[in-house]
Amino acid sequence: MMITDEKSKTSNRMEAKVNRTSTMSPHHKILTDIYKEDVNITVWQQEISDDLINSSLKFIEQPPNFKAVLTITPTDVYEHLIQLLSEFSDANEVFHC
Repeated sequence: MMITDEKSKTSNRMEAKVNRTSTMSPHHKILTDIYKEDVNITVWQQEISDDLINSSLKFIEQPPNFKAVLTITPTDVYEHLIQLLSEFSDANEVFHC
């Protein structure tokens, strides 16, 4: 870390020891830990269902013609994604409908 004294325009090097940690949990609320001063990364470690894995594999195996550029709000993201994925037979499984 470099600190500059604006009055004298001189630079002093100081060693700052910051202990950074990571946090991990199966609960989504762990993601807010990223705002803690000592946390560098948070991981929401959840189990992925077999349906989601299988649907994702089918999606990846399809011809590479899926393209999307969207500007959406949190309130309408679900509807936009369902519309985009309407050609994909397992779209409802992906979104747990």
